[in-house]
Amino acid sequence: MPEVDQANDVSVEKVEEVSVEGKTEEPEDEWMDVIGTGDLKKKVQYIISMFLLVLVAHGFLEASGLGDVPGAIDDALSTDPGHGVCAEGVPGRGSHEGGASVVPEAVRCRKLVLKEGVVETRPSKGHTVVVRVSGQLEDGTQVDVHDKLTFTIGDGEVIHGLEMILPLMDKGEVAEVYVASRFAYGSIGLPPSIAADSNVTYQVELLDFEPEESPECLPLERRMVVGHRKRERGNWWFNRGEYSRAIQCYSAAVDFLDDAAMEYGEDVKPEVKTILSERLKALNNMGAAQMRIEAYDIALKSLESVLMCQPNNVKALFRKGKVLGLQGKMKESITFLKRALELEPESRLVHQELAKMREKARVEAESEKSLYRRMLGLKSDMTQTNERYPVVRSFPWRSWLISFITVGCVMVAYTKGPMLYKLFL
Repeated sequence: MPEVDQANDVSVEKVEEVSVEGKTEEPEDEWMDVIGTGDLKKKVQYIISMFLLVLVAHGFLEASGLGDVPGAIDDALSTDPGHGVCAEGVPGRGSHEGGASVVPEAVRCRKLVLKEGVVETRPSKGHTVVVRVSGQLEDGTQVDVHDKLTFTIGDGEVIHGLEMILPLMDKGEVAEVYVASRFAYGSIGLPPSIAADSNVTYQVELLDFEPEESPECLPLERRMVVGHRKRERGNWWFNRGEYSRAIQCYSAAVDFLDDAAMEYGEDVKPEVKTILSERLKALNNMGAAQMRIEAYDIALKSLESVLMCQPNNVKALFRKGKVLGLQGKMKESITFLKRALELEPESRLVHQELAKMREKARVEAESEKSLYRRMLGLKSDMTQTNERYPVVRSFPWRSWLISFITVGCVMVAYTKGPMLYKLFL
């Protein structure tokens, strides 16, 4: 048998390269391929996309008014007497068309100096200022005119716009102040002169200002005047439904109408009795405003301060009873409402609130009984409704109603059947 040459039968196969997991080759730069000697289609797509990107960016800059950057920078660095200052203190000139200042919608407040004042004589928070103010709507109507308006910066006595601008004014300065509606009279307006969401442009002159003196350093007559002014302004905000601003004014009024050295009792001096009565009004109203913003714990403290001096104050008793009811303390609420009702038996409001609290207390007691029964595993007794009307509750109303409806349909079909058949055919 001839030998086989094995060397001739061995075939060499091509070994494929095996990729190792986790090891990747660095790809070539795709952008360089596009720009360089790559696919022509990719080159065209790249050029078109870059052109569209530049076009969109240019349109955005034109729409936002940032197209002329050098002009905007020169304008921001303007220091002439007619430059404007926004509420944040950032300078910038508004455009003018036909002599009227055109203010961007995003601007909240803007000041344009008409007459320079004494340099570096500006009021700050806590200063009492005297200003001459005249407002003007966009249609030219004169509104909110005051020859001498006195208020304290930071106490919330005036709109936000004026409180924001005045710390940027010098004594004797006259300025035109643009106030957006949000920082003027808002969505409520000031009927009938100022409509809702109205922007107002004021001409403001800072006549004088001085630091507000501490209440302890003022005589009773002066404290009475300042405290009454702040309390009345708080009432104005309360009637507008802006309770946070009202609380701010009431709190400032209480500071001027309170005196730790006073001894409250039956033998109170007439002048002290007057300022005490004004203080209790401010505390009582502040408690009512705190109830509206659901600050119940703070409202209770305000009302308790009133009852400490006047235990038979009906308004304070009623409001305290209402607050306790809102906190879920029904028994205590009923106690105070009963006291208020004894003092004013004809008060319809107290009657309604007391009936409401009694009903809530009854429902709460029944729910507690039901909970105890479930905890002890007892069967529930027949309800009061079942005890009163057992026959009515057991009567099969649903079955009888279905029977009556069925009989009625049959009678209608029997009597009016031919006519209905002709009508539909």
